[in-house]
Amino acid sequence: MRPQNASTASLRLLEGISMKFTILGALPDLNEYVNACRTKAYAGHRMSEAAKSLVGWQLPKPTDIRHPVDIHLSWYEQNNRKDPDNVAFAVKFILDAMVTAGLLFGDSRRYINSISHTFHTDKERPRIEVLVESTREAA
Repeated sequence: MRPQNASTASLRLLEGISMKFTILGALPDLNEYVNACRTKAYAGHRMSEAAKSLVGWQLPKPTDIRHPVDIHLSWYEQNNRKDPDNVAFAVKFILDAMVTAGLLFGDSRRYINSISHTFHTDKERPRIEVLVESTREAA
């Protein structure tokens, strides 16, 4: 069951070949993941599954999107303390959840042409905004 605040995780079809949705909250960064992996056996796996679950319930319903796609992520963190590369690591959780939900056929280069990131600060509302656009040329 989705919480009421998940309504911002809405799907918008743009010209029939794009989708945009928002993931509320922050995901684990690379340092947190590595520390979990070093702490206990399977702690990293549990963290990964929890992150994919958090993303999964906020994803829109599958749509008929063409592949390959370009994916742009806008990361809104509570502060500027985390390095961009550590934050962007969580794209792995997002892509895995999108494949599981049926939004993407796979997360290989056959299906994803490019991934880009921008980083912002929002103390009140950390989130990740994801834009998926179909590319014209085949991979």
